Amino acid sequence: KSEWHAPVNVKEGGERLTDEVILKGLVERHFKHTGSERAKAILANWDSSRARFVKVFPTEYRRALGELWERSQGNKQAAAV
Repeated sequence: KSEWHAPVNVKEGGERLTDEVILKGLVERHFKHTGSERAKAILANWDSSRARFVKVFPTEYRRALGELWERSQGNKQAAAV
């Protein structure tokens, strides 16, 4: 049975993990479950391998996240007054 765990770093007070940490964890988990030689090589050369990954991020989704962030910043400023 597969379980989904939200990408939250409990040790850091609940801060969201960076994309790189999430990506490396996914590759590590893939290697653990499959024994993939490619995953093993990627992990062995992580510093150079990580630069070859590309994040696909739809522009409309990016815009919506930006709007949410701006609203949250406005709410924080209003609460501080």
